[in-house]
Amino acid sequence: HWANKFKGVRFENDESSLDIANEVFKRYVPVLIDYVFNGVSPQKEFETPFKIIIERTPINMIQQLTKLMDSLLPENVSTMDANSFESLFIFCTIWSIGACIESEHKERLSKAIKDMASILLPNSSLFENFYDVKEKGFFSWESLLSEIRLENDKVSVRSLIPTTDTVKYSFLLKSFETKNMPQILVGDPGTAKT
Repeated sequence: HWANKFKGVRFENDESSLDIANEVFKRYVPVLIDYVFNGVSPQKEFETPFKIIIERTPINMIQQLTKLMDSLLPENVSTMDANSFESLFIFCTIWSIGACIESEHKERLSKAIKDMASILLPNSSLFENFYDVKEKGFFSWESLLSEIRLENDKVSVRSLIPTTDTVKYSFLLKSFETKNMPQILVGDPGTAKT
């Protein structure tokens, strides 16, 4: 059972949650790994494989998926219903299997996941949204930006002005940090890695 790999959650004491986790994993992961690496779409059509920013293996992507799930799942996973679990799983899939694909392919992956999903997902790209476990819903990264008022005499080169990219990467870094998991950010130039 892949779900037993989560360090902070005890699926073995909750057969119902374990069944949900395994069903969601089987529905998404093998199909999306095949799509990213081999270009075999969820509809079994051959397409160009995805361009990857940094070389990864399927095992690396699955490890990242389980670690991100572990960092975001509530301590008592049985408090999540099947739709909430699938929503969180999709969010984590975007930021594991989809984390290293080049920007030009992100919408293609987002669309494939939406076509596979049994739940309602945002109309916009999944990369532009996050799943809030407490609120049980997807929200745009932009909604986390607060209004900033800068006075001309107080702006300097050292001023960090939050963007959707800095908000999303800060969220992901903090999620891994809660479990003391190392991480590395890779991406196209200008995507707020620094």
